[in-house]
Amino acid sequence: MRWGLGFMLGSERLPLGPNPRSFGHGGWGGSLGVADLDARVSWAYVMNKMSPGTTGDSRAAGVVAALYAAL
Repeated sequence: MRWGLGFMLGSERLPLGPNPRSFGHGGWGGSLGVADLDARVSWAYVMNKMSPGTTGDSRAAGVVAALYAAL
C-alpha cells in the first residue's frame, strides 16, 4: 500500500481505479471513497450492512466496474 498525505494511493498491487493518479481510503465494514484525477470523477460507497472487517469485501468492486465502464 502506498500513502500520500493520509490517503491510500493507487498502485499495481492495490489499484483504486484504472488511472495511476487515483487516491482514496477504505473504512471499516467495506466502505470506500476514491478520487480519480485523470478521469475527473470521485465517488464513495457506504453500506447499510457492514461486513466484519476492512479488507476482503467485494461489494464496492461492482460500483467501480460500473463507474469506469460508463466513462
